Order: sequence, then structure tokens, then C-alpha cells
Amino acid sequence: MARDKTRPAPRGVLVQDPCLVRTVWGAARVAAARGLEGTVGTSWEVSRHPHGESSVAEGPWAGVGLDAVLIADPEGCLGGHAMVRGAFLDAAEPLSVQVHPQEAYALAHEGDHGKTETWYVVDAEPGATIVAGTSAGSVEELETAVAGGALDGLLVRVPVEAGDLVHVPAGTLHALGAGVLAAELGNDSDVTYRFYDYGRMDGEGNPRELHVGQGLAVVDPSSRPEVTACGTSLGEGVAASVSADGYEAFVLDVPEDLVWDFGGRPAALMVVAGSGRASWDGGAARLASLSGAFVPAATGEVRLTGPMRLFCATGM
Repeated sequence: MARDKTRPAPRGVLVQDPCLVRTVWGAARVAAARGLEGTVGTSWEVSRHPHGESSVAEGPWAGVGLDAVLIADPEGCLGGHAMVRGAFLDAAEPLSVQVHPQEAYALAHEGDHGKTETWYVVDAEPGATIVAGTSAGSVEELETAVAGGALDGLLVRVPVEAGDLVHVPAGTLHALGAGVLAAELGNDSDVTYRFYDYGRMDGEGNPRELHVGQGLAVVDPSSRPEVTACGTSLGEGVAASVSADGYEAFVLDVPEDLVWDFGGRPAALMVVAGSGRASWDGGAARLASLSGAFVPAATGEVRLTGPMRLFCATGM
């Protein structure tokens, strides 16, 4: 598809209007940040996925869905690298105990990508935990526990607090706990298999669907999410980093002024503390608290002004 010549090439820090999803487990923090009443569970901040597409909030591409932007200039936006996805998850209640598939299984059975993800804990109530794997020694043990209603006894729960980084490889049994607000970056996918959902009902009063068979086909009982605290800088403002399948995620502390180059890769930015501005050759944008932005691969250097903390991922 030829690029739309009525607009300049998409470059810079493209702040997004998110796709907001009100879930049965959602809380009010993300909604309040946008001046909305009620609760929002998932806010798809940087996404081309059809299940929750974001759109450009301002500038010459304002109002255009992110997928259309990428289709209009695939080389400039992606540069031959993978797309990365960003969302906020705001949990008043625990999310379902779930697992995401690996790439080969997802492509063969779902027509979607596999899903590895990394969370940054933006806020956590005292005593908040996550499900971080299982003590089961085999898939068969896990299957027996699910069938017998004894899964809870095999779940590994670990405490989390604001500033923690949690890496969840595909195939890992996991769940975000009650009271946690997390920023999530990961593969361009939306495939989730639920093992257990606390008997909750959907909006029509029906039990939410479980996917035990698919989950057992992809789960790795030995896999544990990695939880690390952001602390000593790794250089140039980087407080923590994770290399994953298809992307690299890192936490970037921005003081009053920092020049950053994403290395010719597409990037998703999530503002997880403070607020600031971004400027580049040809434009500037305000970065509000709890907002997300997409940076096309061909953008080049970006000048960031804080103080703020960014949770970022670049496609591999």
C-alpha cells in the first residue's frame, strides 16, 4: 500500500488515544486519570491489534488507527522489526489464572502471535501479590489439580510493590493480583487461556469461559515469572531491562533533559511516573501521566524532558 501523500511520513513520538475495556475485575485509577467515572480494567495504549486498537491522538495523523498508520508506511514505522504492544492493567480484583501460548502454537491454532509480556508495577496496595507460576512438577499433576478443583494449592504467589519489573514468558502460569496497577509491554498478540476464574460471571450473568485444554497444551509448569526491583541505574538513565522473544523492555528514568535514540526500531512508551515532553526533528508532544505513545523506527533521536519514568519496549 502506498503511503498517504496528503500527510507527512509518521515520525516522532505519536501519543495514542487508547482503547478502554471495562472488565469485571477493573479498578478506577486509569479511568480517573482520563476524567472518566467507573472502572477500566484494560487500557490498550499502544496497539495495532484488532481486539483493541489505539489511534493517534494529535498531529497530522490524529484520529487514524495505529494499524492504518503502520500499513501506510511499514518500512518507516517498523523498519523490518516486530511490532510491540503496550497496555495498562488496573485490577481491583485478581485476574484469572492464565497462560499465553508460544509463537508456533498460536500461529497454528489461533491465527495470532505467541505472547510473552513484561509488567512494570505502577502501584500496588499493601500486601498485593501476583501468581508467579506453579509448584506442580508436571502437566499431568496440574491437570489433575484443575479437574479436582485443587489448583489454588499449587499456585506460587509472590508479593509485589511499585517499581517492580515482572517478566512473564509464554507458557508461564500467572495472574495479576488485586490492588495492582501495571503497565504491560509485549508481543503483538491477544491470546489468553484461562485455567481458573474464581467462578466469576460475565456481563450477561454467565460463567466466564475457561480454556483448560488449550492451556494444558502450552503450559510449562517449571516456568516462573522473574521479579526484579528497579534500582541502581544501568547507565544513561536505564533502571532495569529485559531481553525477550521479539522485543527488549527497559525502564528509563528521565531527569530534566535526556536525548535518546531507539536504534532504528519501533518503540512503545508508557509514562509510569511523573510527566514531561518529547521533541524531535519536526515536532513535539506532551507526555502525560499514565499515557502511551508509539515511536516509528525511522524517527531518530528524541529529546525527553522530565522528570518522569518511562517503561519502554523496542521491537526486535
